[in-house]
Amino acid sequence: CFSGTFVRELQDEQWRLMLQSIGQLQTLEELQIWCSTIPTAVFAETIRHAQTLQKVYFFRVGLDGSQAEFDALAAAIQRHPRLRDVRIGGFHITNDHEQNA
Repeated sequence: CFSGTFVRELQDEQWRLMLQSIGQLQTLEELQIWCSTIPTAVFAETIRHAQTLQKVYFFRVGLDGSQAEFDALAAAIQRHPRLRDVRIGGFHITNDHEQNA
């Protein structure tokens, strides 16, 4: 479970490195993220690599990305061999990359 000030302060590259490492864990079954904004492309990559993941819980989480990145995330969730439980509460979407371009 990732929550609190620690995750709210992470930059995109830090999220990428952390979730990339987490996604490689061979026994990862559940991922909880609270109170932060995550790059959508990074999360989609984590879902694709975390082949044992069964549950994802988001609470007060924002996903930041383009429509193409959200489409890739949807495909990763749909094609995942074991993911059966995705719960989202207090969710919001941003596209800071487009606004800052």
